[in-house]
Amino acid sequence: MQPRRALDDVRRVRARLDGAEAEIARRLKDTSPTPERDIARSAQRPNRHGTKVLARAAALADTPSLSQALETGELSGDHVDVFAKVLASVDGGVKNGLTDAAPELIETAAASGSTPEEFAASLHTAAERIAADAGMSRFERQRRATRLRTWTDRASGMWRLSGTFDPESGARIHGRLEAAMAAMFATKTPSTTPTDSGEKQDHLRAIALLAVTTGSGSTSERRGADPKPAGSNTTTRNNNSEGLTNAADRGDPGGSVDFDHTDQADEWDLFARPLGADTKRFGRPGFTVVIDTTNLLPLCSQHHHAAHEGGWILTLGLDRSLTIELPNGQTMHTGPPGRHQEAA
Repeated sequence: MQPRRALDDVRRVRARLDGAEAEIARRLKDTSPTPERDIARSAQRPNRHGTKVLARAAALADTPSLSQALETGELSGDHVDVFAKVLASVDGGVKNGLTDAAPELIETAAASGSTPEEFAASLHTAAERIAADAGMSRFERQRRATRLRTWTDRASGMWRLSGTFDPESGARIHGRLEAAMAAMFATKTPSTTPTDSGEKQDHLRAIALLAVTTGSGSTSERRGADPKPAGSNTTTRNNNSEGLTNAADRGDPGGSVDFDHTDQADEWDLFARPLGADTKRFGRPGFTVVIDTTNLLPLCSQHHHAAHEGGWILTLGLDRSLTIELPNGQTMHTGPPGRHQEAA
């Protein structure tokens, strides 16, 4: 058997198995108090796998054309997951419109061999078209699609978050984090900072987020206690009041800060002190406006008023030669700018 044909067969078998698992999950939901856990344990997968399979089962039950495409192997379980995720992210009117358009969208995806990512893109495009037809602006759709999810990673024990925001909110968050990072780490960085440049920025951004969301001040200060009680072995190498060691004094080109104490939260809080109690003042968003045109003219204040209020008509040629028609019928011409003018 040719490898390509064999891979196609594997894809179809996997799709049918995804459908069978979803059907079993649908029935299990009616009989088990913990269907997510049962599904996950049976598959020897994390609990989130059970949640995903139940969502897949619900999408298949509500969309017969999707179930048929999975049965024939034209689409995969990942395609079903994408459909369920997009459907859950939109409002009632758009959701109904997507459900009505599902047979056509699914048929197109199956015929073209779309990947789950390509299928997701086509669903988002369809959702935007449906929302636009309903009179909903793009920004309003983005606002409604804003989400933040948090969870604990069972393997590492780390608390995690993932979010998607409309551009305006995203710019505000980004601006505040960047400003906080600039204030906190202008000359020094914590001893916990990784050496890899990319990992370093992610680490510092995480500490800045902690500072702007929880406020500054050491852990012991937040508890109302003396941050350095008598007899404490929490000291710094240079014993200064801020608890910071000048990296240049010890020949550290990386600019990190050396701490002897073991309470890392206190070290991070020391870096948060420049922010003060009010972190709202950090991170005003900035915007760059790109005007996609070539017919702009720089005008002084006098000629600006002449053009907009005095009845002057300005016509710019492709070579940037200018024709000016005055209200009295007089016409004036200027040639295209010379090289010395352009350089100036």
